[in-house]
Amino acid sequence: MNKDLETLFLNIKNDFSSFINLKLKIFQLDFSEKLGKLSSLFFIGLILILLLFFFVLFLGISLGLYLGELFNSYGLGMICVALLYLVAMFVIILNKQALQTKMVNLFIEELINDNEDEDQQ
Repeated sequence: MNKDLETLFLNIKNDFSSFINLKLKIFQLDFSEKLGKLSSLFFIGLILILLLFFFVLFLGISLGLYLGELFNSYGLGMICVALLYLVAMFVIILNKQALQTKMVNLFIEELINDNEDEDQQ
């Protein structure tokens, strides 16, 4: 009887340690998957921001040249575009908290949606 209890506890201990090891491996795989997804989202966002930067840059140059022809002074056209950029910068600074909250919410939503997709599978 004592031998049976000893083997039973030994089996339970081995099963429990196997269970903990498997849980750790699952955690590592989940973490790696989330890290990979977030890093890919980061790089995609970085590429989109870079493309948007060049779009706005060339749009600003084009608008400056167009306004320069309207005002018969390229300098005045570029100043008007610079003032537009300045106004846009102030609008962004004034709405910084709301924009920051939206970005954090998007980030959290992406993590939560990832968990919901796993639950549905």
